[in-house]
Amino acid sequence: MDVLHLVISRRKRNNFFKLIDAGEKDFQKPEEKDLLRGMMMTACDVSAIAKPWEIQRDVAELVFSEFFEQGDMERQQLQEEPIAMMDRKKKDELPKMQVGFIDAICMPVYKNFADMNPSLKPLLEGVSRNRVEWEKLAKEREKEKLPATNSSNQNSVKKV
Repeated sequence: MDVLHLVISRRKRNNFFKLIDAGEKDFQKPEEKDLLRGMMMTACDVSAIAKPWEIQRDVAELVFSEFFEQGDMERQQLQEEPIAMMDRKKKDELPKMQVGFIDAICMPVYKNFADMNPSLKPLLEGVSRNRVEWEKLAKEREKEKLPATNSSNQNSVKKV
């Protein structure tokens, strides 16, 4: 996805959010329908994020395995370093990347849909539950990176 596409997408998303904040629920104007359609497509594209944890985790791992294959190809065939989410060398950061993805993309989209139509709130709640799980995993991974300290090492240091 190129930078221009990202800027246009961000602009459309922000325009949609402004409509929701203003209380729009009918979306009768053609440009409003386009915004709603685009946001519905985004919600569908990332819908696994609202599913039960076990399904969400499995889908994320499948998606990242595809991303890593793409990144491997970029590194081998194009001699370019892939972006972080496609870099197999950063696979241990997957939980942290998921939290960032949820915060930047998923949560705002599902929050606005829940604001627009309260019957969609269970989707937002599913995203929130999965964010908690990814955050737990991210913290576990961070702890694993810390230097190991065990009681025998601490005791031997104290004895010296």
